[in-house]
Amino acid sequence: MVEAYNIFSIRVPGFEADDIIGTLALKGSKAGYHVVIVSGDKDMMQLVSPKVEMLDTMKNKRFGTKEVEEKFGVPPEKVIEVMGLMGDSSDHIPGVKGVGPKTATELIQKYGSIDGLYESIDEIEKKKLKEKLVQDKEKALLSRRLVTIDTEMELDCSFEDLQVRPSKNEDLKKLFSEFEFSSMLSGLDNESDEEEKSLSLFINPMKQY
Repeated sequence: MVEAYNIFSIRVPGFEADDIIGTLALKGSKAGYHVVIVSGDKDMMQLVSPKVEMLDTMKNKRFGTKEVEEKFGVPPEKVIEVMGLMGDSSDHIPGVKGVGPKTATELIQKYGSIDGLYESIDEIEKKKLKEKLVQDKEKALLSRRLVTIDTEMELDCSFEDLQVRPSKNEDLKKLFSEFEFSSMLSGLDNESDEEEKSLSLFINPMKQY
């Protein structure tokens, strides 16, 4: 289906989609493009910068550096530190047991990083919190590593490869017929004219901001 829609796709064994997105986002921002990452995954907020935004379509909200700091209490580059402590059950990231977002944020605001926190662990006055941190130190370090997105992948593609292109309508018709997507099949011809108009916004070489 993706091929029929003529959408360029990238697959790299041993890497997650997040790593590919992160690498392209950094590469694009360094090249002078304004990058918008379409995702609702809060892990992606670590990638936000003056030239990289995140668009959460489920909440219809854009996240720039200001919005990320409002959400996490720290700038984007510190998001991995907070998430390393608080974990993320939806992604099976353990974090430190009993440490939630508020405590994690306060600790990173004070100590700057997980490393800085453990270097000053004797300063933690709350006995139970200190015990939790000491007990789950390895989990905190592992969790930070797990949530860190690789932005240095070697990708064999150019920005021109990523441009929007017209769909392969004949291939789509075959697929829609095969899977009995009747409504999509009937609307395909009507969409073609609209698609050509829409593509005029994207089909030309990408403009830099």
